[in-house]
Amino acid sequence: MKYALAFGLIFVVIGTVYLVVSGDTGGAFMLGALGVAMSTMTAVLVHAMNSEA
Repeated sequence: MKYALAFGLIFVVIGTVYLVVSGDTGGAFMLGALGVAMSTMTAVLVHAMNSEA
């Protein structure tokens, strides 16, 4: 589960750096949303792989 948060955190950090460097809030929001989506999807997939269905 900690790796799922790490994958999402990478994009959130990239989005924050992008916001500071360029000032483009739309692009930074898109990268932040991508980070949240990736961490959620990774968490769901890891949970599905570890559970017996």
